[in-house]
Amino acid sequence: MAIEKHEMLKRVCDICQNIKALTESHPDLPALLDESERVWQSLSERIDLAAPLSNLPNMTVTMFDREGRVLYINPSGAEARGKDTSFYINKKMTELFPGEIAAKRMQKVGEVFASGKASQFIDRHERFVLDVFLYPIFGVGNEVARVVAFARDISEQERIEKALRESEERYRDIVERANSIILRWKPEGEITYANDFALKFFGYGRGELIGSNLFSTLLPEKSSTGEDHRRMAEDIARNPEKYKNHHNENLTRDGHRVWISWTNRAVLDLEARVEEIISVGNDITERLAFEERLHRLNEELRNRQEKLEAANRELHAFTYTAAHDLRSPLTSIDGFSSLLMDTEDLTESGKDSLKRIRRSAERMNRLIGSLLDFSKAEHHQLKLTDVNLSKIAEEIVAEYAGVQPAKKTAFIIQPEVVVHADYLLIQQVLNNLFSNAVKYSGKAEQPEVKFSAVQTGKEIVCCVTDNGVGFDQKDVDKIFHPFHRLHPKSEFEGTGIGLATVQRIVQRHGGHVRAEAQPGGGATFSFSLPLQSETRHDKATLALRAGDTAG
Repeated sequence: MAIEKHEMLKRVCDICQNIKALTESHPDLPALLDESERVWQSLSERIDLAAPLSNLPNMTVTMFDREGRVLYINPSGAEARGKDTSFYINKKMTELFPGEIAAKRMQKVGEVFASGKASQFIDRHERFVLDVFLYPIFGVGNEVARVVAFARDISEQERIEKALRESEERYRDIVERANSIILRWKPEGEITYANDFALKFFGYGRGELIGSNLFSTLLPEKSSTGEDHRRMAEDIARNPEKYKNHHNENLTRDGHRVWISWTNRAVLDLEARVEEIISVGNDITERLAFEERLHRLNEELRNRQEKLEAANRELHAFTYTAAHDLRSPLTSIDGFSSLLMDTEDLTESGKDSLKRIRRSAERMNRLIGSLLDFSKAEHHQLKLTDVNLSKIAEEIVAEYAGVQPAKKTAFIIQPEVVVHADYLLIQQVLNNLFSNAVKYSGKAEQPEVKFSAVQTGKEIVCCVTDNGVGFDQKDVDKIFHPFHRLHPKSEFEGTGIGLATVQRIVQRHGGHVRAEAQPGGGATFSFSLPLQSETRHDKATLALRAGDTAG
């Protein structure tokens, strides 16, 4: 009998050594989780373009999501419309503009989301004309996540062109007052007119520029990309309609290269030959610089996406490896320890050691299960259906009632809370939140856990409230990170992954999670799910009967 006991103890020690070696071979688990969480959060954060865009003159820069909701507008753009930026944020185009205007803009933005290609169009209305450039920003899955709109009011430019057609005298008066570059030049390149704004912009005196040639003053022979500007100018003179709206590089007097967006119109003689070209231009150098910046940003987002996918693949592989490689020896440890506990000649010290071994094995088994749940929250394919959260909550309550004969917790469940979600994942959310509520309210004189929901605007907010130990609100950001705990394990059991799993699941449904608490005053964990809209397939419905509760 002593030999058999010695052999069993030896096998237990060998298994413990194997587990230690296996655990040491995966030292990067916390780093993997932190990297996955950091990259995920960085992709969810709004792209902050405020600093460089805030001073753009005569330009409104707006960022939209797929629903046409404004995520950003530059301050100067909002001020030009007599509003503060907060007036526009999180509002849809349908809330900001009349129906026909909103529909047209939604269509154009939708086309960029669908095609992933930049586009430009003239937004013409009775009171104003906008030159709009739409640029896509790519996110996770290489799909268009945002569209940035650069809108320049060219109403003045349009009025100028109309005035040119109506009256030469009226034209001269208007163009001299315009905040746009206005030139007249002959097909061979001689400049015959430049308004004051053009002279100031390019840095020339009137006598220096008038009568000079484009190629010796304003237009380099070739662009920085190799385009032949002389051939382009000759083509404009032959085919002005082809270059009615065009942009190219120009030179200031000090040799600085700038990009100008031109509107060109031919002035014909009596024989319908091109006599002169009238060119009205605006500086778009900064806009093109921002396009380049957005391009670099897209590349950065693609790189981050690849890192996220790689981190998630490693995490996914690790969790399932851990489940397979660790659970088997844990089962052996528990089984052998149980057999040793039944031996008659085992000392009290030996029994205590075996109990500690079994408790440790149980904790590791729970940790493995939590890691699998966390991985499933990320990789499980969503299957959306109508889910009655009230019934799930009642099933959870029934399970707790069976294991708490000595100290019954009072449960209050709001009936008929129905959402559109993935059944398995949303069930995991409620399981984790109820488990926390029961655990942390267990020391209360009369523990109470309440489940409720309310519809607010475009979303449904579900809450799980307890009267437990609570926590300091300043620590709220920590509780949703894997392995972060606010209470010692000796006081409350747990793996530190449950709330991180809740947050990941809710985010995948397009919602968000909040927590409010105070020390000794209980806690409320709430999660929101969006209502159904024309541009989303997620939906949530809530049937509430006033005053109807179940305890």
